[in-house]
Parts: sequence; C-alpha cells; structure tokens
Amino acid sequence: MRVAFVTRALFVGALALLPVVAQAQEATITGTVTDTTGAVLPGVTVLAVHEASGNQFEGITDGRGVYRIPVRVGTWACSFSWGRR
Repeated sequence: MRVAFVTRALFVGALALLPVVAQAQEATITGTVTDTTGAVLPGVTVLAVHEASGNQFEGITDGRGVYRIPVRVGTWACSFSWGRR
C-alpha cells in the first residue's frame, strides 16, 4: 500500500514539472536602440539569427526604441537596419 502511494506521488510530481521543462527552452532578446547622442530610435528593424540553425526572427523598436524578440535558448547574432532600403 505504501509503495503504491509513493509511486503515485512521484508520478504526480513528475507531471507537475513538465510545464517547467517546456518553459526552460524559451527566451527573449530585448534591448533599446539609441543613436550616438543617446536619443531613442523608433521603427528600427532588429534581426536575430540563431547561429546553430540559421533561423531568423525579426522585431521592430517601439516609440521608446525598445524591441522584444521571443526566441529559443541558444547563441544569437543581431543586426539592425533603419531608413530607406
């Protein structure tokens, strides 16, 4: 009887940890884009490239110059572009 209780408790504990494991793979790249005088730059396109897979994600700075890009955990290279293309 006690073994069955312990087995059930371990099973329920393992199920409770599954969402934590899933969340561990997500991250956010965030920052503020400014010019050399410290003024914020809205409307700047930020491109994040995952170095291992080559996957690309894009974000645009808001009115405060802030960008947020939800990504997976890993090493990323970021580039910025603004103005006319």
